Amino acid sequence: MRAREDFTAAVAVTAVGTGLGFASGRTQAVFCAQTVHASWLGAVFSALVYGLLIAMLCHLKRRTGAQRLPGVYRRLLGCHAGKLIGGLYATALIVAAVLLLSAAAKVGALVLPLRRATLVGALAALLLAGIVATLGDGALVCVGGTYLTLLLMLELALWRFGGRPDPARLRFVVDLRLADSLPGALILGALCACMSTALSAGVAVRTTGSRTSPCGTGLFCALLYLLVQLAGNTALQRQQQEVLSLRTPFVALTALWGTAGFYLSAGLIFLGAVAALAGILRALLPKDGARRDFYGC
Repeated sequence: MRAREDFTAAVAVTAVGTGLGFASGRTQAVFCAQTVHASWLGAVFSALVYGLLIAMLCHLKRRTGAQRLPGVYRRLLGCHAGKLIGGLYATALIVAAVLLLSAAAKVGALVLPLRRATLVGALAALLLAGIVATLGDGALVCVGGTYLTLLLMLELALWRFGGRPDPARLRFVVDLRLADSLPGALILGALCACMSTALSAGVAVRTTGSRTSPCGTGLFCALLYLLVQLAGNTALQRQQQEVLSLRTPFVALTALWGTAGFYLSAGLIFLGAVAALAGILRALLPKDGARRDFYGC
């Protein structure tokens, strides 16, 4: 029973952590695939760091008894230092939310035949994320699970059935200076894990509790994160190196499947943005009796 609770919490947490840049393939290309043969170790190390960080956050929640991440800061560091760290983290979340809304807005501009398609895309993502966050952790797990499943299926499909772009259209030369660099792979993997943890830390504290185990949740997060990293890296490694420099590698590759492939990739990017935004909003919504974690010391 506890393993099931750990897994469902890990689904929500990992979906939020991979909602920015993973659906387009940009994150996997920058933080993993560019180190070529060393990328496999980098992917494993990244998943290990991610799982350990999530487990640590869950342990700190249990130790402090706080219901929200700001409460964890304040109970560990004191009122004033906790407020400072909480403010910095809130700023980081605002930046992440802007990036997620920007991704949704770009999808809207590309697929909606409307005059203000960019604004409609951003508002639609914000509205859907707000609905998911309001409905509760179950809705977040459902949306996150759908997103992770589709992302893994896309990565595996690109690996098994993905075509190769015409080299004549990739009119540039790429010099992968970190190719086969073990230190580079480890550093990039750790940075990727930290970025994902920063995005999902709030929802990790929110969705875990007495029914979940910090070690179990961290383990499932590491496994899910590893699957996403390995599948994406596998799909990218079979391509020519120039693909790694594209802003949205997966979009370029799925476009080779025609209109359906393009809309599939665009929809997945939008769904990832909604899942991550919902996680951010869910982390900010206080529980009954937990307002002190946000507004008091």
